[in-house]
Amino acid sequence: MFDTTLRFGSQLFVNPEDTAETMRTCVAVLDQAGFKLIRLFLAWGQLEREPGRFNWSPFQEIFDEAHSRRMKIVGTLFSTSPPGWMKLGRGTDGAVDLDEPILAASSAEHVRAAVERFRDHPALDSWILWNEPSRFIPTDSPHALKNFRKFIAMRHAGDVAAYNAAQDVPIDSFDQALPGNVGVGQIAFVSHRQKVEWINFAVHDLQEKLGALAGTVRVLDPAHPIHVNPHRVSQCVAPMGQSIWQETTSVDFIGCSAHPAWHSVRFPRSRYGASVALFADLMRSATRAKDQYFWVTELQGGTTLLSGFEPLAPEPEEARCWLWECIGSGAKAVIYWCAHARTDGYEAGEWDLLDFQNRPTRRLELIGDTIAKIKPSLATLSKVKPPVPDVGILISEASCVLDFVEGIGEDPTNARNQQRGTDAIAGAYLMGADLSLEMSFHELNTLRDLSVDALPPILIAPSLTVVDEAMIAYLGKAVRGGRILIGDGFFAWKNQFGRLAQELYPLADRLWGAECVTYEAIDNDVSFRTAGDRSQRGWFVRPMLQPTTADPTGFWPDGVAAMTRHAIVKGTACRIGTALFQRYFVDADAQSLVLFQQLIADHLFPRVRLENAGAALRLRRLRGEASEIGVLINSSDDSPNARLVAPSGRVASLPVPPRDAILVDLDTLSLLPLDH
Repeated sequence: MFDTTLRFGSQLFVNPEDTAETMRTCVAVLDQAGFKLIRLFLAWGQLEREPGRFNWSPFQEIFDEAHSRRMKIVGTLFSTSPPGWMKLGRGTDGAVDLDEPILAASSAEHVRAAVERFRDHPALDSWILWNEPSRFIPTDSPHALKNFRKFIAMRHAGDVAAYNAAQDVPIDSFDQALPGNVGVGQIAFVSHRQKVEWINFAVHDLQEKLGALAGTVRVLDPAHPIHVNPHRVSQCVAPMGQSIWQETTSVDFIGCSAHPAWHSVRFPRSRYGASVALFADLMRSATRAKDQYFWVTELQGGTTLLSGFEPLAPEPEEARCWLWECIGSGAKAVIYWCAHARTDGYEAGEWDLLDFQNRPTRRLELIGDTIAKIKPSLATLSKVKPPVPDVGILISEASCVLDFVEGIGEDPTNARNQQRGTDAIAGAYLMGADLSLEMSFHELNTLRDLSVDALPPILIAPSLTVVDEAMIAYLGKAVRGGRILIGDGFFAWKNQFGRLAQELYPLADRLWGAECVTYEAIDNDVSFRTAGDRSQRGWFVRPMLQPTTADPTGFWPDGVAAMTRHAIVKGTACRIGTALFQRYFVDADAQSLVLFQQLIADHLFPRVRLENAGAALRLRRLRGEASEIGVLINSSDDSPNARLVAPSGRVASLPVPPRDAILVDLDTLSLLPLDH
């Protein structure tokens, strides 16, 4: 069903005034760059400019031209963005009340017309159900309110008394249930439960609509795979209905958008490449396709001036490194946004790989050179499978939603910001990346069905505020089976609605071998001492730990345990008494990295390691048919020698060009061919 060849491509944005000839020229330039995929927005307003009258040009000509060049088309459906004549939306990509009854029948007709038109075209590769699916639901929509009340009734099995037991304001029937306004700050003491329920409804509603759309497309075209490309995937965007872990259940595979100007601005600029790798690794972990098949469906290729969260002109060499990050993560396709700039609206004149005369920019030329360079090893890279993870990073979506509700602003230097949970996850990832470790992500609800024997040897629980009884038991089983579990910050402190989870405290204390008496705010300049009399700065919070069966391995100046180590049968549960991973996301201090490295040193696989790994030089490992394939990525302006050390003690020193990458057979420590 899937083409597993490593492929590259670009979005080709069709403006209303673009002619078939203009589009054929653009396709030719993309072909010359080595692109094999073209992504098309089958914009409803352009296809059906008048009710019932469809105009297929120049889309038909693009399909035909692509086929003549042995290129493939990825069609994006636009059933959620109705044409202007329906008077429901606010532009091609504009938000619309998707619960508006008049939209349903017309939307189904758009999908039917587009899919039937192109499903048998030999150039068709696959469908995207909905570009960057999001669901910001207006609380004043009567249609949404009706669906919300159905959702609440379903969540409580129709039992009003059960609903009232957890609410400050009782209701007589579910027709009286009201949503929480997630824009109202904590200071107003608006019910956390109501806010969380509204966010949960947004996620449920988006998944329901994606599932229905997927079902429609599969009936019309069972032959071609479908996927979606969520965005801002490393942050909590549940208030807009996004959950990559739930979205992947409706599609054949998943991809993502990876636009540093939109999605990486929380990271330092020097970390934009690592952020792209993080997005890709999240997709690899979330997809349910065989062999973890996934794409990077949109990768920023052009400059942003007035759109995006910041103005950003990726340097050609920087864009090349982002491409290598996607390859090193195991993506099977990388599609750029975009070839041909919009001529109107928010992104007009921006993001393009072609200049205003439809000639290649320097970025496109270097991307094309890189694709050509890879060609001698393309067959090898096409057959690789994802890496074997050293580290599993645990994610609690319920924690991230509660952090969003309780947080203040989004400034990452503010320890209480709304994204603090996802910042901690990203900090854990950056720690692993700086040590050239391979990482997988595990959302707690998806983890339950996975045997503990399939888990990586190292598990990180970054500030998991919301953890239920069954998951605490599961983590205990994993530790007894030989895993090391490292937790920091909060753990099992509250339930998903912000109520103290006091019934879980004894279970959590037994896991860590230390009682958490309370949580206390600390000055971020306060440090604790660890083994070897090393100093480690604190951040935001400290659990007041009283070891019972665990060994204290660090102390605050007042003598309170700052770290504990609990040996349980074959494994170890280590608790760090501050928000270590969240802090590493902010400043990536060397002390924290050394501490983490010490904790995991005895739990790593005997594999080839990069001795001089760091933020600028990283080794990615992909599983080849006969051996592991290494992708050595250098994001610096220097040309360091990568020192690879095999378990046998054999050492290889390989130069890596500035802001480029090399491929290595990790069994022989020899270079794989690249066309220089």
